[in-house]
Amino acid sequence: MGNIALFLFCLLAGGFVFWETGTYPPPADASMDAGFYPRVLVCVLFLLATILAVTLIRKRKRSGRFSPGSPPSSASLALVGCMVLYCLLLTVAGYAVATILFVFAVTLLFRGSIKEGAAVSLSATVFLEALFRYGFQVPLPPGMMNLF
Repeated sequence: MGNIALFLFCLLAGGFVFWETGTYPPPADASMDAGFYPRVLVCVLFLLATILAVTLIRKRKRSGRFSPGSPPSSASLALVGCMVLYCLLLTVAGYAVATILFVFAVTLLFRGSIKEGAAVSLSATVFLEALFRYGFQVPLPPGMMNLF
């Protein structure tokens, strides 16, 4: 059942992100629009969902019956919850706040150290924001706050 749930989540999350990025404003100059990178990730998500579906179908043909797989662990369910919350927070709180909280939560989930979670979340957020804002010239959702 876990693999089917993961497949459906990939399709639904990908469809939602693709639909949501269509509402981003077009760029003022010749740079990439803000929805380019999320759309690339959606294509990767759809590709992974397709691979998962093909794997499930092949297992069914080999065994003669449908084997949905093992149930997802609590850590994987918590990770999916963090991703959903991140998507919801991104437009409200903005990229910087949502990313800091998301990376901190995921680091705590898999590493357990508050110091490491704070260091990783702050450094990753600053690096990614600088990369996308200045390197790729892609505007990020400012939300309530903005780092730069």
